[in-house]
Order: sequence, then C-alpha cells, then structure tokens
Amino acid sequence: MTHPNEATSQSLDEPWCVLRDFNVVLHQGERIRGIKATDGEINDFAECIQQSGLQEFSYEGAFFTWTNKTIWSRIDKALHKELWYEAFAYTHVHYITHGLSDHTLITISFPHFPRPRNIFQFYDMWIEYKGFKDMVKHSLAQTQNSSSLKALQQVLSSLRQPLKELSKSRYADIYAQQARVRNDLLQIGYGDECSRIFMARMKQRKAMTSFFHIRDQNDQRVEGFDTVSEMPRKSRRLIHAVANAVTYHISLARNRTPFKNKVYLAQEILKEIKGYITHKAL
Repeated sequence: MTHPNEATSQSLDEPWCVLRDFNVVLHQGERIRGIKATDGEINDFAECIQQSGLQEFSYEGAFFTWTNKTIWSRIDKALHKELWYEAFAYTHVHYITHGLSDHTLITISFPHFPRPRNIFQFYDMWIEYKGFKDMVKHSLAQTQNSSSLKALQQVLSSLRQPLKELSKSRYADIYAQQARVRNDLLQIGYGDECSRIFMARMKQRKAMTSFFHIRDQNDQRVEGFDTVSEMPRKSRRLIHAVANAVTYHISLARNRTPFKNKVYLAQEILKEIKGYITHKAL
C-alpha cells in the first residue's frame, strides 16, 4: 500500500473502505513463526494507515487470515475511513475460517440497524426555569417510604412527564435554533468537518455497543438485531450483566473508581436532590 499524499487524502475524504491482502502485519503478535517482521515494515504500514485516516472494522471470526500450515499471519484486513459510519449505521464484518484457499474470506454486510427507543435525557436549560425547583420538590414529596433505589426511580419517573411538557411549552424551537446556528457556522467555514467526524464517531460507538448475535440457552448462534431483541428475558438480563461487567472493568482500567454498590449510589443521588431543593438561591 503506497503512502497517500495530502491532496490524495483530501480528495478521498468520504465514507469508503478497503478489503485486501496487505502482505504486512501491524504488530508482531499478528504473525506466528516464519521470518519476524521488521520494525520498519510495521511502522511504515502503521504510518500509511494513519495518514489515510483509516481504522480497522470491528469483526468476528478468525484472527489469523493467512497460513501455509506452518506460518500464520494476519495480513488480510478490512479498513474504513473515519467518516464511514456517517453513511452506514451498522457494518458486520466476518473473517470466515480457512477453506480451500490459504487466505481467509472476508465478508461485509449491512444488516438493518433498528432505531433505538427514545430515552429520557436531562437538559441543563431546565434548571434556568424558575419553577423547576418546585417541580422537583413536588416529585420528591410523592415518593413512598421504600428503599433508596425505589425512591430514586419514583422521583425520576414522576419528573419525566412534567419535564417533557416543559420542553414543549418553552423550548419547542430549540432544534430550529440549533440548525440556524449550525448553518451560520458553516457559512463562515467553521465546524463542518469536525461535526461530520464527531457524528460519525458517535454512530460508530453506538454500533460497536450493539449486540448483533448471541448464543441461546442451547448454545446455538442467534443472529440479527430483531431476533436478539426477542430472546427470553433471562438471556437479555445476562447480556446486561455482561455489559455491566465490561463497563466495570473498563472503569478500573482507566483508573476510575466504579460504584460497587448501587444502593449507596441511589442514596447519594437522593441526598443531592434534597440538598438542591432546600438550597436557597443567592
């Protein structure tokens, strides 16, 4: 793969991908036996990928993509431009185990990616509303004597509808305002490329945290977003438990202290809410 010059990189600044035998590895762990890859080969390939703005797809299947029954190497790759997810919601890449060829077959498909359900999100602008504190106080007064987790759930649930109505009545044109500001920025030449990359990466993150396939209780592969969503509740709870465990270990890896006790977390949040509504405005 040749190094792209700056003009070529800019002209190819659109969603595209490349699947091929690069005949070189990205690190020493991608080759077993045979002649050891030199640092110059690895660095040259890595620099080429970086200058091209490419990154490897998330995938499933075989790790090593070429073998002569003595040497195993990962020299076949599927790479995409950083704006790929601007055009494609979900891309499924599968490295199929070796067959007749000494190279692994790479398949790429685009399964339907269902639109996620709308989730409740808190907006800072609500705090500026003079009646916001009274809304929180009213919801807190309606909670029944129960555990901290249950009380917190009741507070958040009772706040959902009033806050939605507040948005409709006072901030109905917020998205129109956002669109006007964005257009103004584009006209003066700022923010266009950064916004595209940011939105593409947000879509990529959403796709990477989605479950496209899973093993059922009979250890049979179940594939497809709609099919996985119809799995028994017990299996879905297992998925969430695994996801929570992964999040927990990521927090540890990033030197962040995760909350080990959800009850304690709920108690602290309720304490913050009560402190907020009793605090006198300056």
